[in-house]
Amino acid sequence: MNRAPQPSREASSVPLNQCVAQVGNLLFRRLAVGGASLAQGTPADYQSATQQTGSLCYGSRAGITGLGCSWLLALIAALLLVSPLPAQSESFTNKELREVIRVLTDLEIRADEEATEAVVIFGRGTMNGVVRRQFTAFASDVTINGRIDRDLVVLFGKVKLGPEADVRGKTSFIGCAVERSPGAKLAYRPVEFGTSDWFPKLRWATDYLTQGVLLLRPLPPGVSWAWVAAGMFALVYLLLQIVFPASVQAGVGTLQERPVTSLFSGLLASILFAPVCVLLVATGIGALLLPLVVMAFAVAVLVGKTAVLRFVGHQLGRQVRPGCLENGLLALITGIALLGLLYMVPVLGAFAWGTATLLGLGATVVAAVQHLGKENERPAGELPPVPVDALGAAGEAALPRVGFWRRFIATVLDALLVGAIAAIMSKGLLFPPFWFLYHVVLWTWKGTTIGGIVFGLKIIREDGRPMTFAVAFVRVLASVFSLLALGLGFFWAGWSREKRAWHDTIAGTIVVQAPRGMSLV
Repeated sequence: MNRAPQPSREASSVPLNQCVAQVGNLLFRRLAVGGASLAQGTPADYQSATQQTGSLCYGSRAGITGLGCSWLLALIAALLLVSPLPAQSESFTNKELREVIRVLTDLEIRADEEATEAVVIFGRGTMNGVVRRQFTAFASDVTINGRIDRDLVVLFGKVKLGPEADVRGKTSFIGCAVERSPGAKLAYRPVEFGTSDWFPKLRWATDYLTQGVLLLRPLPPGVSWAWVAAGMFALVYLLLQIVFPASVQAGVGTLQERPVTSLFSGLLASILFAPVCVLLVATGIGALLLPLVVMAFAVAVLVGKTAVLRFVGHQLGRQVRPGCLENGLLALITGIALLGLLYMVPVLGAFAWGTATLLGLGATVVAAVQHLGKENERPAGELPPVPVDALGAAGEAALPRVGFWRRFIATVLDALLVGAIAAIMSKGLLFPPFWFLYHVVLWTWKGTTIGGIVFGLKIIREDGRPMTFAVAFVRVLASVFSLLALGLGFFWAGWSREKRAWHDTIAGTIVVQAPRGMSLV
């Protein structure tokens, strides 16, 4: 019995990029076909398709193939970097092609051409010929006006079935827009999930998913609503620069002096944000304090992002000409334009957005910590503090007033303490009355809370008289109003010159910083 001749080792050797492409193709087909069969409920019908390996035909820029899931985009990007791409298209001796793979480029099968199987990823596909097996598209716009002998699977994109389209296998459309001509022939009823026919109002989301998220860029050029959102954010940044120039300048100074510290501080703050929110909810205080925490985090991100954009504009101006773009608004507009261009570039856009966000958040956190440390420092020319034993009503009123951040941290400490007690005693159900009584009693008794004692905060009356039960009661009720207004009443303590929150104004109180050596117990 004659054996088939074995290929030599040299003949069987395959370049690295082709090996990577072969493995990627197998994995992608398994994921795409498996997702379609799950949607239709007949995975056995597709088992044979996953066992076919086929060979690859490379086009103008397709040196690899990728995987059909967004969480594998990093692997695709890495393979694109390490795998060399052929500079020119391969020539074919006949019109019958083998397996056609296109990644980040266009696929075209003309009317006189045939392919055993076709796959297009992050590109555009036009099929006017014949595909003997399956046609698969992922995050691509495809036009089918030919014959597909087996299955058609389109995930996250657009598909147009022309009058000459003839799909003899099963058809699956997942998260894509479908346009079907009257003459298009489908052997089976198509499986549709998340298509524009089902969810027309979600088309904006699928467009951003395919053109933005899957390509790792926050500002896709072809999504109009993303540009509207970007313009709105730009207006917010400009408004923050105009209304709070000192806070933005503090962030810019931190970026200039401590860029690495800002980056790691932002990373740490973003990691701790979710656990802190979970802890607050677990202790039963989420309904009251969680909105304030989220608002503080959002404000820190926005102010920090404004500082980063302005910092980028300043740095670009200094490279062009010393003293250029020193104006804060001009530097901010320049930074917005520059980062906007980067946001449109795949992969690089996501990296630029993430780095800018972490830098901004970290710069705000570092600047806030530095500001808290300087609140106790006496400015030059200020009168020396009144001795502790000589402090009266007039002496307390002359003490430095406390803004938002120190109050906020003290409130978080109080919330964790009261929430833990409420969780132990009543599984968090009695937190609201505990929180109410805790503040009324301690404010009436000592003019502060445990968190206030830790940070040296004391509440005094504007008229100099001692705290009473009635004033403490009114202040607690007024603080609910400050919270219901999206927390703006609390932030007002950091924005107003008098450093008074809305409930301070209503109750006629002031929060001052006790000098060192003054006992609040």
